Amino acid sequence: MYFININEKSTFFYSKEIEAIYAATSILSEETKNPYYEKTYDLEFVEHIKKKYYFLYSLHQQVKFLGLGIIELLLNSKIENFNLSEFEQQLLEMDKATLLFYFWGGDGEIKDFELAVKNKSCIELYDSLTYIKKNVPYLVFEILFLQTERVIKELITCTKEFQTDNFEIEIKSIESFLKEEEEKVRAGLQQKEPLEYSESLMGKTFKRRGPYKRFYFMPSIYSPYRCVRYMGENQILFYSLNKSNLETKDIVKILKAISDETRFSILQLLSNEGPLIGKEIASRLSIATSTLSHHMEQLGSIGIIHEEKIKNSKYYSVNKLIRKELLDKLTEALGGNK
Repeated sequence: MYFININEKSTFFYSKEIEAIYAATSILSEETKNPYYEKTYDLEFVEHIKKKYYFLYSLHQQVKFLGLGIIELLLNSKIENFNLSEFEQQLLEMDKATLLFYFWGGDGEIKDFELAVKNKSCIELYDSLTYIKKNVPYLVFEILFLQTERVIKELITCTKEFQTDNFEIEIKSIESFLKEEEEKVRAGLQQKEPLEYSESLMGKTFKRRGPYKRFYFMPSIYSPYRCVRYMGENQILFYSLNKSNLETKDIVKILKAISDETRFSILQLLSNEGPLIGKEIASRLSIATSTLSHHMEQLGSIGIIHEEKIKNSKYYSVNKLIRKELLDKLTEALGGNK
């Protein structure tokens, strides 16, 4: 494991076992965009995994990237010298309500999870979690509630199988670039505070701003996300080393989406005001919240906005990286002098 304390607040690290979690969860979710998946795992291996871990596979077909809930639990773990077996033992020994609370991203109140565990019923808990209820089928929520230990054990066991010979080869190739990547992060942190540097990596303005005791940064080749952060007492940020470039078809798709007057107005508002909740956006534009939800789904599908969940509220902001890339591509394509 690569683990370097850059300054009194920030750490740069790289863990191949965390990479394996991303790889396993992505394959179970049938994510195909990342070129490293196909390079590392052939069709025979993928089919073997689907059959052997059909229970996990079926859950991931209903909730994409479900298994990444265990990444949330890194906030309660020691990152240095991270080990899957030790992590599994820690999770199995953890209070069930606490585990479920963090697995689901800290949605709701932990006291409600404790009451549900005490009553051995999760119906009322599920109904109280607005974000979860909208995005997670009750059956999946109930299975995780009733079979928590099974889900954790199978996730860890499955993840270990992803540490194949091809996986080790790809990890070795990345490890040779880690010193260079560390220097990039070090340089960024010399120019900006850790929170502001995190914002620049994600291309967004954060609504949740801590304070955090420590900031952890890890590059990844297997993460399905361009950049993602997890927040508790500390902040952990994972960013992809895979550069995603907008193609002509992507640009056309974005332009088509924002050609709608309301959606264009939403982008203008968020660009000028920063993160806002849905009700505030709807009020400022004099539209119904149901109408806003439709427009947000359209903007979210093209990646031009970020969502940040805080308790039962969602804050929206512009994806500055996509916005900049779009403007650069348009200037490149249409900025000729002829």
